[in-house]
Amino acid sequence: MVTLYIYKPINTNTMEKKKEITSFLIDIFDRIVIDTPNNFDEILEFVYEDVCETADPDNWHDGDVAIAFRRWVEEQSNKTDIIEAWDEIEETITSFNELTNEELIDCKSSILNRLNKALSLLDKYVPEQD
Repeated sequence: MVTLYIYKPINTNTMEKKKEITSFLIDIFDRIVIDTPNNFDEILEFVYEDVCETADPDNWHDGDVAIAFRRWVEEQSNKTDIIEAWDEIEETITSFNELTNEELIDCKSSILNRLNKALSLLDKYVPEQD
């Protein structure tokens, strides 16, 4: 299936712009066959700000909204990695606080696995060092 965007320039004030972006977002949801998400207002605000920051202020179009929505989706996947890494590190800290030295030695490989998992999740956010 090929998705075609109709690049219709729009020149509107803030409220009209948000209404138009809302319409474009709902159209995107319809094309990917999902209901309007519960966090629609959060998505709309992100997309609105992104369009205002990156698109031509007078000649923005539905393609700009699609790009902004893709950026929102990408940001959400990045948050998931960070949250999962945080959970792994938090579990490790809990282990250090609650276990005896002997128990820590017994759990060494489990603790190392947690820390390695956290590092691999965060690896893409750290620039490579020469």
